[in-house]
Order: sequence, then structure tokens, then C-alpha cells
Amino acid sequence: MSVSRAVSELEKRGLIRLRNSEYCILDFVGLTDIVEE
Repeated sequence: MSVSRAVSELEKRGLIRLRNSEYCILDFVGLTDIVEE
């Protein structure tokens, strides 16, 4: 799964929120790696 696709899934689930081009993790549920560019 690509990072962008994973991010989209997380956003849809409300786990993270895209703000100022940075990913703010609001909740961590079973995620093993969040890739930051």
C-alpha cells in the first residue's frame, strides 16, 4: 500500500488530519509506520 493511499484511508477514518501540509496524528490504532516526507 502506498503512503498516499494509506494516508487517504486514515483521513477517511478520522485518525489523522491534514493541516499545513503536515500529518497530525490524532489517534494511533494498529498503525506500525507513519511515513513523513
